[in-house]
Amino acid sequence: MEDEKPVSVVQVAHRQQGKPDLGQLAIPSRAVARRPCDFTAFCLLHQSAYLQYAVQRLQDIARARACVARVVRELSAFWPAFLGSAQPAAVAWVLLRAWVDRTAGSSSCGTLSRDQADVLLLRGSLDFSLAKIASVMGVEEAVVVAHLRSATRILAIAD
Repeated sequence: MEDEKPVSVVQVAHRQQGKPDLGQLAIPSRAVARRPCDFTAFCLLHQSAYLQYAVQRLQDIARARACVARVVRELSAFWPAFLGSAQPAAVAWVLLRAWVDRTAGSSSCGTLSRDQADVLLLRGSLDFSLAKIASVMGVEEAVVVAHLRSATRILAIAD
């Protein structure tokens, strides 16, 4: 009998919600499970959103998976220091953005700041709630609202 590929929690949730299957997690579930439980929980909480963001920016699932895997490896390498930071999710987001920018070969957002562009992408293209955007980016929800409003104003002026 042929071994079945492990199905991740994220894949099951996506199927139940009718979302497209983005394929295997960026890092195999077994590898995450060997880490401390707080690391595993962090990965399970954010990895799907990170992958969706990377896919949207790169328009390439394989390259997006590779970026998220790099982020997970880097977080794993300095996990205790990461947890000691004031905003661990914000640190992880900056790391993800840097890998995606490097892979894309560009970080230009035109007249918008990188944060404004990310909030627009997460809200407009991925339809994330304000609370989910705040959680993924590691900022307060009020900061997300401010970025969204300022980006909308900037884009209205540019038109």
